[in-house]
Amino acid sequence: MMNGRLRTMQTGIRLRVAAIVAVLTLLSSACVPTTPGTQGGASSTGSAAGEASTTEKIVLQLWHHWSTSRHPLLQAVVKDFMEANPDIEVVETLQPQDGIVEKLLTAIAGGSAPDVAMLHRRNLLAFAAEGALMPLDSYIEEAGIQEDYWYPGELASNRYDGNVYGLPLTEGLTFLNYNTAMWEAAGLDPDAFPATWDEFFDAVSKLTVMDANGQVQRAGYSLGDNLGRAFLLWLVANGQSSIYSEDVRTARVNTPAAVETIAFLKRLTDDALGGYQNMQTFTAAASGLDQPPFVLEQSAVEVGQAWQFLIIQETNPNLQYRLAPFPGGPSGDGPVAVNQAGWSYVIPVGTKHPDAAWRLLKYLTVDEGAKKFLLSQGRASPVVQYNESGDYDNLPHWSEFLQVSSRSRPVQVSPVHPQVETVLQEMMERVLIGQMTPEEGAEWGNAEVQRLLDEFWAAH
Repeated sequence: MMNGRLRTMQTGIRLRVAAIVAVLTLLSSACVPTTPGTQGGASSTGSAAGEASTTEKIVLQLWHHWSTSRHPLLQAVVKDFMEANPDIEVVETLQPQDGIVEKLLTAIAGGSAPDVAMLHRRNLLAFAAEGALMPLDSYIEEAGIQEDYWYPGELASNRYDGNVYGLPLTEGLTFLNYNTAMWEAAGLDPDAFPATWDEFFDAVSKLTVMDANGQVQRAGYSLGDNLGRAFLLWLVANGQSSIYSEDVRTARVNTPAAVETIAFLKRLTDDALGGYQNMQTFTAAASGLDQPPFVLEQSAVEVGQAWQFLIIQETNPNLQYRLAPFPGGPSGDGPVAVNQAGWSYVIPVGTKHPDAAWRLLKYLTVDEGAKKFLLSQGRASPVVQYNESGDYDNLPHWSEFLQVSSRSRPVQVSPVHPQVETVLQEMMERVLIGQMTPEEGAEWGNAEVQRLLDEFWAAH
């Protein structure tokens, strides 16, 4: 997430990045003429082969965040790519997520950036706005890749000012996991997940268990520590998919739907979860655990994504749970799943081997390598044809995932989205501690988001 330090350093970095962009424009950007689903151009060397001599391989640096059991899965995919592209050697580096924004920006400005990097789309648009990423449109066009290759909203969150700067690596579908054993123990029907906010409130009230000291022993619903993101998820469920105007110049945090959403989360926290202080204590205790409260059976309902399938299978394979969309709010049109921005692979500006970097990026996001990597985790792909290929059909919860994904709604991000989430976090905290009413919180949040938008557009 971008912070004050990053915003300060961007001014100086922008000038250095501009120099790199000037150099890059002198480079040839011919694309590899392949089609979606092929082996990353393995059968055609294209112009990329011309980047290496007959005796030297092109060496590409790949930065990623695939730790724990997923690292060897990535290594296997990278090995497959190198076997199919013998003119390229890939050096993959596992980078910690903490501080990666500053580290990558500094590397780009200093001319030592990786050729391909993993970047979350909450940050991608800001990188694109600073001229730190290479546009991919000519490659995408020549490869014949269409936007409907991915689910709605996936490619759009990689687009800034009309150009595409990354390709989706993971899907961002967000839903609710619920513990069916707890559901039944509370006298609830696990086959009838709440469809409305009132029904959800009643269920959470029954599922929350307090100890003798009045502390939450089991949360009916775990809010988590990112209240800004929670607000956005429930706002989409209330029929509003963006807190920005269509041109992303005007804030829309103080709409009637937004006020309803803040008020609902306030009521849920106060009357069904024991109050904000109680939930803070619960969340703080959970933050010291290896796994989320839901996986450890300390909460009955929790926000979920497909990446958790593998984690749950490895850590608590006997967990009895199902997937469900978010119940629809009073201003919405029924239950929805929310497609948040996920991870992408990008090509930082200044790479010496843009064509080869594209071949690697395409293999990891569009071609067979993308399918193999996610399928080996039991994780859904942002690519429609892979999820519908039948290869996933025997995985646990797959039919539920497809049902939930049919109700997907995208949430819009912006170049200042990381800072905006910080504002929304503070907005929710002010309301939940009783410092502001939902209406006052919405007005305060709207003013702060508008300030961020105005500052950004004044500089761009």
